Amino acid sequence: MKVKTSVSLSDTVLCEIDREIGEHGNRSEFIERAVRRYFRLQRKDERDAHDAAIYAAHADRLKAETEELLDFAIDPFELGDDVELLIDDENANATG
Repeated sequence: MKVKTSVSLSDTVLCEIDREIGEHGNRSEFIERAVRRYFRLQRKDERDAHDAAIYAAHADRLKAETEELLDFAIDPFELGDDVELLIDDENANATG
C-alpha cells in the first residue's frame, strides 16, 4: 500500500532527480528506490561491521594458528621430482 506524503527538497536535488529520471520519469518511484537502496546499504554496513568485530575478536588466535600451520608447511620442491613435474604440468596448463 502506498501512502501519500509530502517531502521538501532543494531545487538542486529536484533538478538532479529530474535529470536522472528523464522527461517521463516518476519522482516518487525514483525516491522510493533510492530510500530502499539506502536502507539496504545500511543493513549491509551493519552486517559488515558485525563480521569485522567477530574477525577482530579472533584475529590473534587465527594469526597464531596460521603461523603454527606454516611452521609445518613443506616447500613442494623439497618433495622431489614427481611433485615438481606435477607443478610444472599445472603451470603449463594454466598458461597454455
